[in-house]
Amino acid sequence: MHGITDAQLAGAPSFAESWSTIRDLLTTSGKTVVIYNADFDIGMLWSSARAHDIPMRWDEFKHECAMMLFARFYGEEHEYWGGYTWQKLTTAISHLNITVPGEAHDAEHDAAATAHIIKRLAEDTGGTVRRVDRLSLEMNLLREQEG
Repeated sequence: MHGITDAQLAGAPSFAESWSTIRDLLTTSGKTVVIYNADFDIGMLWSSARAHDIPMRWDEFKHECAMMLFARFYGEEHEYWGGYTWQKLTTAISHLNITVPGEAHDAEHDAAATAHIIKRLAEDTGGTVRRVDRLSLEMNLLREQEG
């Protein structure tokens, strides 16, 4: 699913050995981390930390979910749950006509795609951008990246 092979992991440090570096990358800059499907990815971090008896708060770092932002932009309302229906990363890529080399579920591909999605949502000045009620957030994220 994630495209990572056993060969790529051979000799790699364990999660426990890597956690301090991961935590520092996520927290020390004070910047917002943008994740497509943040609840899933943070849940994986939390589960991995818990499996190694490493304390981690769910709100350990500032983050924003690009999937939720795109769902608002896309505008498909969820009849049962209310709010907007979550869309797959591949749906966002296709809908926004984004080209990203590689395959979905490859970390490099998905990170690049997420960056392009946020940029496209922030750049879109058409009528549909009004559905994204947090446009100023995306603009601030872009400024942080450039600064």
